[in-house]
Amino acid sequence: MKPCRMINKIYWIFPAAALALAAAAYPFLPEQLVSYWGMDDGADASWHKAFLFAIPALLAFCAFVFTWLPTRRTSRQNRERFQKEAGILRVLFFLVILAVEILIILFGLGYAVDGKQIACLCCGAAMVVAGYFLPKLSSRGKKAQDDPARLCGKQALRIAQPVWMAGGIVFMTAGLIPGWGAVAAPAAALAAMLGAPGIGFAVCARQRR
Repeated sequence: MKPCRMINKIYWIFPAAALALAAAAYPFLPEQLVSYWGMDDGADASWHKAFLFAIPALLAFCAFVFTWLPTRRTSRQNRERFQKEAGILRVLFFLVILAVEILIILFGLGYAVDGKQIACLCCGAAMVVAGYFLPKLSSRGKKAQDDPARLCGKQALRIAQPVWMAGGIVFMTAGLIPGWGAVAAPAAALAAMLGAPGIGFAVCARQRR
């Protein structure tokens, strides 16, 4: 079996697991489930428990997009080139969404769960892993080595890598920060993460003039 087909089949495990969790927990859940936690760690919004099945539907849609869209929009060479990195990032995305569903279910069943802290840990861990793979997403091959724009893009991703990983660590610890600091610190980290690639590209382009 080709690795690409194996990974595509792994994607479908997550919507199936999410559906099984939702179906098993549904009879035991209250009519309203928490959908948002405020700054005071209290529940600020809720939804009907039937919306829990929207999560496996979302994962199924994403699995379809991840398996079908690359075959229509990218060449076979590009798919094979970035297959490992893209596969790991997609599995990480599925794990985060599945963790959110588990968190909602546990909270609905009455377990004492710090939703903000767990959400920050999941998002932060995802950002650290994404940061680790950033340089690996740059263009490869002989043509990429001769193209100044691609070389600057590759250097920009290398510059952005430690910023993304540091930003992920900030997100992971944000759940422990009281008050508005829990919003200000991740917001500053996110701004730095989004700006780092552009700054790195500009610096590289200026050096090559």
